[in-house]
Amino acid sequence: MSQANRFFNGSVITDDMVLKVVSEPQQDTKEVIELINDNSLGYVKALELLTTFPDDNDRLVFMFYKLIK
Repeated sequence: MSQANRFFNGSVITDDMVLKVVSEPQQDTKEVIELINDNSLGYVKALELLTTFPDDNDRLVFMFYKLIK
């Protein structure tokens, strides 16, 4: 339902990257941290289960639908 909410109501995605580099006589240390935030607001009513089936890795796939007017 959260993915359907993002599709129907939109979302704001921000991406921040922090690079930390420490130089020492024998080695350089690098650390990369990536922060991804996805903010959405809304509610999707009447989401119905259409079908389920296993994928190639034996995981279950769920398909939902909503009538768009």
